[in-house]
Amino acid sequence: GHAGVFTTASDLGVFAEAFLDGKLAELVGRDWIQSASDPQVEWKDGGYFRTLGWACRVAGSKSLVYHDGFTGVSLFMDSDSGNYV
Repeated sequence: GHAGVFTTASDLGVFAEAFLDGKLAELVGRDWIQSASDPQVEWKDGGYFRTLGWACRVAGSKSLVYHDGFTGVSLFMDSDSGNYV
C-alpha cells in the first residue's frame, strides 16, 4: 500500500494537465493511460469502480477519474471538460 499523493499543488496541476492533454501518454505510453482509465473492480457498495491507480464514479466512464489519499491530497480529473481540482 501507500499513504497517498505527496507533492505540491503546482506540481499536481502539471501532472493533471499532462494527463488530460495527452502529453503524459507520450512519456508513459497510451497503453498505460488506457489501463489507468479502464474500470477493473467494482466496490461492494456499487456505483464506484477502481482502475489501476484511480477511482471512477460510473462504470465505463473514462471522463472522471480521481484519487484521494490518506494524506488529504486529492485529485479529480475530467477528460471531457479538461478540468481538474
